[in-house]
Formats: sequence, structure tokens, C-alpha cells
Amino acid sequence: MRSLIFVAGVIFAVQAGAIVVESPYNRKLDLTPIESILKSPKADLVKTIKATGVDVYLLPSKNAKQPIAGFLKDVPRLSEERFKKMNLDDLHLSGSEGIFIPATDPCCSLSRDSILVSDDVDAITMIHEFAHAVFYSQLSKEDKLSHITAEQEVINAVRVFKFRLDAVVRNVSNIRNPLWRRDLMNAMIDYVQAADKIVRFNLSEEVIIERSLQNLIKPDSKYYNRQRMEQGEKYALARLEEIRIIVSDLAFASDWSQGEIKVLEDTLEMREKYQLEKQYKELNANIKIFADKHAKLKEFKLL
Repeated sequence: MRSLIFVAGVIFAVQAGAIVVESPYNRKLDLTPIESILKSPKADLVKTIKATGVDVYLLPSKNAKQPIAGFLKDVPRLSEERFKKMNLDDLHLSGSEGIFIPATDPCCSLSRDSILVSDDVDAITMIHEFAHAVFYSQLSKEDKLSHITAEQEVINAVRVFKFRLDAVVRNVSNIRNPLWRRDLMNAMIDYVQAADKIVRFNLSEEVIIERSLQNLIKPDSKYYNRQRMEQGEKYALARLEEIRIIVSDLAFASDWSQGEIKVLEDTLEMREKYQLEKQYKELNANIKIFADKHAKLKEFKLL
């Protein structure tokens, strides 16, 4: 028997005990493995995760100590040497108690998908990272490649977008130059595409995972930790705010540049005028789609 539940544009399908989420970002996410892992004894958490094909390692520590959590007993620690070879940057590790690294990521030369954790990681964060592994395993081959490249693509796109926008905002005369108009438009288009990808594979996952765990981990669960659950909701809200800022930046750039170009309308060649009108129409439509997805994600909750 199959039932559908609609919540703010998000579809939940429950079939034969499975829990499948269709997110606003054109992804179907099967939460069933996460629900199953929550049935394992807490002491066997790492062993249960490894049985699914995902390895777990402790991050190197200059003051290595016996981990507080019993479920981390016997988890191998990465050596400083091996960790340095992984070439993980601050983007990956800033403030993290755990991080999921797919085996296909060229950064790390891992034989299996892996979760790297700090000594003080809690069980819910461990399950959070396992959820990333589950969702990654459900991606197509093409999407797995996009997942790996998304972070660097958005970094590059933001850098170019900020440079182009700042240059014309500081010196409006730049927008009189057709090359600057072209470069700013291309920068905005590239930013929308890269931002949509990073939200689809990263930021939206963070929100969906935390809010799903809010429902899957009941107060009577052996994994329940009220403080961590509250932190999880704050974390989800912070990711939603990051998405809102992206939408706001893009909307401002589009509105402002359109306003400045409107002043120049009589001086534009017909061909460029037509091209710009077409590009802005498409750009604004994509920004609206981006904003609508964000609005749906804000209302996400697992019933």
C-alpha cells in the first residue's frame, strides 16, 4: 500500500515501510536506511554503519585521548601524514565534528565512502554524516560527479560575480561598456547555476537531514539528545539563511543592473538590446524558481 503526504510542496511517499522524500530540488531521498540505523544499539553504531559499506575514521589530534563516546571504541585514527595527503581545506573542516567524504572524491584516495569524525562527535552527528552517505549512494553517476565539484564551482562563481558586480557598482560608467555588460550577465548566469547545484547537493541536504532527524529520533529513543536536537534546528536555520542571502544577492544584482542598463536603452544596438532582454527574462525566471524552492525548503518537515 502506498500513501502520499504533501507538505509545502514536498512529497513524502510511504510504501512497504519505506520513507521517500521528494525535495524541492528535484531529488528523491530514501530515508529508510537512516531509520534502520536508529534501531541499532548505540554501542554498535559504528559497526552498523561500516556494515553498509561506509568506513569511519577519527581525525588526527595532537592531544589524542580516549574518545568520550563508547561507540567510537576501536575506530582507527588517521595519521597526520595521511590526513595531510588528503588535502582537505578549511571549507571542508571548519567547525566540523564530522564530515562525509565519498570514495570518488579525488581529494582523499579512499577505498570506500568514509566519515571522518572528531573525538567528541555525538551519535546524532554521526548519523547525520551517515545520512549524507546514504543520499550520495542514491545519486546517479552524473550527479555524483556534480556533487564533488559543486563546492569549487560555487566558490569560483561567487568570486567572479562579486568582482564584476563590485566593479560596476563602484564605477557605473563601466556598464556603458558592452564588454562589461556581457561579463556581468555571464557572471550572474554562472552564479545562479553554481548556486543551484550547491544548494541541491549540499545546503538543502543539511536542512532535510536535520529536520528528518527531528522526527525520526523520538524522546524515548536511545539516541535522543534534546540539546543536540535544538542545535540541529539552529544549524538548519543557518543553512536556510545562506540560501536566502544567495537569492537576495542575485535579485539585487539583476534589478540594479537592469535599472542602469534601462538608462542606456536608447544608445544600445538593437541586437544587444534584444539579447539583454532575453537574458534578463531567463535570469529573473531562474532567480524566482530558486526563491520558490527556498520557500518550500523552509517549510520542510517530516510528518
